[in-house]
Amino acid sequence: MRNKNSEPRSGCSMLIGCGSLAVISIFISLIIAASILGAYMPEIYAKSQGSAAEYSAYITSLSETLYDKMNTFSQNNALQTMINAAQIIVVLIVFKLLYKRPISQMGLSTGNWLKNMGIGCLTGIISITLYPLIVSLSGIGMFTDFSISNLASVNMLLSLICFVSVGFYEEILCRGFFMTALKTTRNKWVILILPAVIFGLMHWANPGFSVIPVINLMLFGLAFGYMLIKTGSIWMSIGYHIVWNFFQGNVYGIQVSGLDQTSTLMKYTQAGSDILTGGNFGAEGGLICTAILLALLAYIHFGLNSAEPPNWTLESDLPFNTRHVR
Repeated sequence: MRNKNSEPRSGCSMLIGCGSLAVISIFISLIIAASILGAYMPEIYAKSQGSAAEYSAYITSLSETLYDKMNTFSQNNALQTMINAAQIIVVLIVFKLLYKRPISQMGLSTGNWLKNMGIGCLTGIISITLYPLIVSLSGIGMFTDFSISNLASVNMLLSLICFVSVGFYEEILCRGFFMTALKTTRNKWVILILPAVIFGLMHWANPGFSVIPVINLMLFGLAFGYMLIKTGSIWMSIGYHIVWNFFQGNVYGIQVSGLDQTSTLMKYTQAGSDILTGGNFGAEGGLICTAILLALLAYIHFGLNSAEPPNWTLESDLPFNTRHVR
């Protein structure tokens, strides 16, 4: 469990964190499944009194119904927001228990947080807006049915809240927890690359997942990790993550990692090659997004500089073996 510096081993810490998240996810899923199944219990009992063949056919049909209902629940923005909130709390608790450090050392320091988040939001809006500009001007995509009234809809607000929770959860987990835990390896490439790979693979179950989407998602992970290294906090990546998803899905009407949004400002119709546009996976599944991400990495490297020494660095707060509060 501990390395030569008496620090919790990063691999063990990450497994404990992921295991804790798996337990809470399974627990929530069981509660949802039980609530759905409860409504069918009288019918299940009645069918059980009939022939075995009819009962078996009914159970098979019911299993498909329950699966569809579970999928519907998984796409409920309010429910997903609550799940993300629970998972954020779990990640923070695991970090505190393992390292006995303030959560500010996960890249959540309050210094310049609003400025960094604002830069992330602005950069994210510019980045995702490049996609509709490129596909529109090249004729490989069209944006129609503009509806400004949808901006004030309840579904639009719920989507925004959900994407806020997604941005916080995925950045706290992959950048805040994983990258901080991996400091104990003393290897900057492991610290930067491994969480990016995990971030890409986290989306394997999404519709349309394939080679280009996973490459692009890993590039996103690298960019977000580089933002943490450059600014010393995860606030910029949180801001970027939130607005990229929200503008992609709810403003421009493009699938977000293969998932459709119920309320959009406009309708997007793909007319070009899936390799370029991303197909059913959305903008993140095509080579246009790859080019945008390479430009983003160049901007982070050459144009992003912190005026003050960053609070979070690859070497700061080591060793992780004693209680230390700034």
